[in-house]
Amino acid sequence: MKAEKLFKNFQEKSQSEIAELVKKFVEEDFFQTFPQWRDKLAVLISGSVASGFYDAKSDIDLNFIFPDEKSWKAHKFDILSYFKRKYLEPKKKPIEVHGQNINFIKQIEKELGSCKRDWMLREFSDAIIIFDPKNKMNILFSEACFGRQ
Repeated sequence: MKAEKLFKNFQEKSQSEIAELVKKFVEEDFFQTFPQWRDKLAVLISGSVASGFYDAKSDIDLNFIFPDEKSWKAHKFDILSYFKRKYLEPKKKPIEVHGQNINFIKQIEKELGSCKRDWMLREFSDAIIIFDPKNKMNILFSEACFGRQ
């Protein structure tokens, strides 16, 4: 699949249309390369697309959330290099993945509960969940925003 064609003029589309494009991309490209993560890894859109304030200069910020620290340590750089090699540097496509956007559940829980990274609560409260195989992100965000029930 050609990502540049798929995401061409994405900024002219609604958030839900962009989310569907990202879901298609993740299913047909990312999970083809990393099939072992299909039922384990959560994938979210954050940044300007998630907040609804995107334009022609915007990119699509993706977040990958591993189920545990061990798998995060083992595979974080695989994902970063995959996107850098295939989608960022050489072709300047509108997909952006930063190191801080690849994390694991317990770390996010810890940071959302801390005042040291209050930007993270805002970022995740706007996030669009593309894949959440264990429904952990919905639960985590609900607890962070509304407290444990």
